[in-house]
Amino acid sequence: SNLGADGNLALVGTDGLKGAYNRDLNNFGPRLGFAWNALSKTVIRGAYGIYYDYIPQDLLIANFTNSAGLATNPIGPQAVVSLANNYDPTAFNGTNPGGPVFCLPTPPYPPSGSDIFFTPRNLVTPYVQNWNFNVEQELRQGVALQLGYVGSKGTKLVRLRDANQPDVNGNRPNTNYGFMDEFATISGSTYHALQVTLRTRSWHGVSGFTGYTYSKSLDDASDGIDFNFATVALPQDSNNLRAEHGPSNFDSRHRFTAAFTYDLPHFGWENRWTRGWQVNTIVSAQSGRPVPLVASNDTSGFGFPTPSNFHQRPNVVPGVNPINSDWRSAPDSIGYLNGNAFAQPPVGTFGDLGRNEIYGPSYANVDLAILKNTLISERFNLQTRAEFFNIDR
Repeated sequence: SNLGADGNLALVGTDGLKGAYNRDLNNFGPRLGFAWNALSKTVIRGAYGIYYDYIPQDLLIANFTNSAGLATNPIGPQAVVSLANNYDPTAFNGTNPGGPVFCLPTPPYPPSGSDIFFTPRNLVTPYVQNWNFNVEQELRQGVALQLGYVGSKGTKLVRLRDANQPDVNGNRPNTNYGFMDEFATISGSTYHALQVTLRTRSWHGVSGFTGYTYSKSLDDASDGIDFNFATVALPQDSNNLRAEHGPSNFDSRHRFTAAFTYDLPHFGWENRWTRGWQVNTIVSAQSGRPVPLVASNDTSGFGFPTPSNFHQRPNVVPGVNPINSDWRSAPDSIGYLNGNAFAQPPVGTFGDLGRNEIYGPSYANVDLAILKNTLISERFNLQTRAEFFNIDR
């Protein structure tokens, strides 16, 4: 089901609905790339392409919304209706033992004030433009350095909004419905990154790579499903989507990764016990990701339903650091966030904290393995290894 020609909920096959939404058939995805051996030890590469995404079915039929999707709207012979206001408390408090606890609301469906899920009639295909440019230089035999720029721009990405958002008094524009959760391709994103990679291959017994990325990812919504009920898909104010532009939920400005294998030398003794020793390590470190924050109490309206639907962000207290300088991860006697840096917005207003404005702590991890390869015969080899994980803790 979806909205029909008259703007009301209708089943597919009625009221001008030939399908859940119109097909998007004008997608064109060109791609171009090149590689140029500019000098004997220098390679320059670049590429550009347009790539189209698909909309997963779970976003359309099993979303975390008041009405879970197009297949669960309160209409038709198998209508999915709310029982919130159709139960008899006397059936379980002893007054009317044996009576039905729940009963279906009286037809016709959808009942007045029902929550519905819909999409625009022309639900277009999301797409992203990707481009990159890099220079790779061989520094010496078995050692190469690569410097690169990577960028992307997402267009017509999916998000959710309440198309029937109430005012501060709880009055909705369309009184026939409650929440009108709209799933639409009206979001966008950008990503820019500097990437540095050093690769080695059998250089003095060392093989592997180390890489560093400095990046920035911004978007209006990071997904089409509101899985954390904070900053992913549903906005604080559905009538002001521009205020949702900010760091992506997965944005991490700095990322360092190294993975190496080192074949230990024989130290002058060439025998079965000195050959085949190897050390492997993986090191990863990154800066923190955004911490989605919402107010503990929704005061965007004077009563339920509220404009924010529990997605209201707090106000920022000027001059107070939102991060406790002496925080500890365990035991959690001193938390990471400073609660004094935030305040509950006045009733009837939205919070002034930007979406994903606060970042969490950084992360680092070191894994190590020591192994010994022993040749038993031409056909058999025995490997003994000891592995250590998260050894920096």
